[in-house]
Amino acid sequence: MQRSSTLTAVAYGLIGIIILANLLVLCGWLNGIDVLKNPIPGQIPVAPTTAACFLLAAVNFHLLAFRADGSETVPRLDWIIRAVVALIATVAIMTLGINYLPDTINDLEQALFSFKLEAIDKFAPGRMSPSTALYFLLLSIATLLFDHNRRFPWAQLIILATLFLALLNLVGYLYGLPELCGLGAFSRIAAPTALGFILLGTAMLMIRPYQRVSYLLTNDTTGGMTARTILPVALICPITLGWIGSLGQEWGLWNWSFAAAFMVVASIFVFCAVLAALSYKLEKMDRERNKIMREREVLATQRDTFMAVLTHDLKNPLIGAERVLSGLISGATGDLTEEQKNALFMIKRSNDDLLAMIKTLLQLYKYDRNAEVLHFEKARIETSILEAVEEMEALAGNHGIELQCNISSSLPSVRIDRTAMVHVLTNLIQNAIKFSNKNAIVEISAESLDDLYCLIKIHDNGPGIPENVLAHIFERYNQGESGKHYKTGTGLGLFLCNQIVQAHHGKLTCTSKENIGTTFSIILKNAAEGSEAFVKAG
Repeated sequence: MQRSSTLTAVAYGLIGIIILANLLVLCGWLNGIDVLKNPIPGQIPVAPTTAACFLLAAVNFHLLAFRADGSETVPRLDWIIRAVVALIATVAIMTLGINYLPDTINDLEQALFSFKLEAIDKFAPGRMSPSTALYFLLLSIATLLFDHNRRFPWAQLIILATLFLALLNLVGYLYGLPELCGLGAFSRIAAPTALGFILLGTAMLMIRPYQRVSYLLTNDTTGGMTARTILPVALICPITLGWIGSLGQEWGLWNWSFAAAFMVVASIFVFCAVLAALSYKLEKMDRERNKIMREREVLATQRDTFMAVLTHDLKNPLIGAERVLSGLISGATGDLTEEQKNALFMIKRSNDDLLAMIKTLLQLYKYDRNAEVLHFEKARIETSILEAVEEMEALAGNHGIELQCNISSSLPSVRIDRTAMVHVLTNLIQNAIKFSNKNAIVEISAESLDDLYCLIKIHDNGPGIPENVLAHIFERYNQGESGKHYKTGTGLGLFLCNQIVQAHHGKLTCTSKENIGTTFSIILKNAAEGSEAFVKAG
């Protein structure tokens, strides 16, 4: 975000230079100030129509920047952008048609600025060149395609093509090669105009740093850093060295062969120096990355140790407490009063919740570490359903909930890890019990779908889940408002269930309506022959 803001600020700075320079050009033409028309004595001046088109392009730049990333467009802005693009394109096309086609009227500039326009000399009448008109047409097309979310970044590639052509014109002026500056004396592009296109195209790329071409230079990856380091050298070094060689030849210091050899050797030296500096920087980054990886390995080892301690020091005592509490409630030590039974029930319920949370954390830990292996086998899903129901009957009885099973007799065999699938069903039934009112019914059903899939449903008549929570129900640490208000938990149970079902190549979904109830559905594919062991699919 910070880099994006910086690039946008730089882009506005470039546009500010373009606006100031072209306002000075128009002022020079309107007031007859030659130095403002032509800052480089003896060269072609910037045409007034060119300056006007640059100002219009600056308006479009501001509108594109205001439109942010292109994620949201404002219809009124789009119409203004199209209108400005149409005006620039019209001027460019009329310039080509009026100024350079045979048997046409006088220059467009003479028609528009006849009351002030005067040529500096016969060599430079102050008209827009064909190259300038072409560049404005290219940038107009790029503007129309600027935020179109297509697979191929046409707009940015058109801008890059314009930058390349404008840079070629500047190199022509730098090396004294008129053939690179246009198509003859009267059609050459002015040097300040070529520079203006480079600034404008660069600014347009900067305001979309996350689009494909720009992202190659702006991302924080090693590739982005390498590109940002080498690109300036690749652009500046050859041009500068070539200019020095050309200048030395012009002054008679050496011939062209020596200049070419100087440019080659100097380029090799500069690029080797840059690559050495870049290699040192990358090596330093690798050392820091390796250090971080070692620290993470140490933390992972500490976490493994902590989980082992958690297993031994928490899970086992809680299991022992659960057995003692069950014995006390069943009357193993003597008859209890109703108040004593209720108190023990509350303690046992809290103990069961804590034990379930620890089991979930341990199970999720194994999945996160890819240490859990699922052993798939061909089995009847009703066996796992009945096992889960049997395990939850005591909890349901404590809450005054009735578990009602409706299992089809024609269920196909499925390929499951029985232990993992029982964990999923137990967790879903337990949630349904927790969030159901007293004396309610939790329905567990299973049926065949087209002889290809098995559908299991766990339905309750609880308070339901709000729509804004339902969309995130299977995310890690998500409990929803009901879970936060009524019950304690880790917010990991449904996340783990979804992970296990996905590892079975199945699908876990949830539908819910507030004050009506919630239904969790599991879809499993029919079994294939044989059995294999699969590592959990992330």
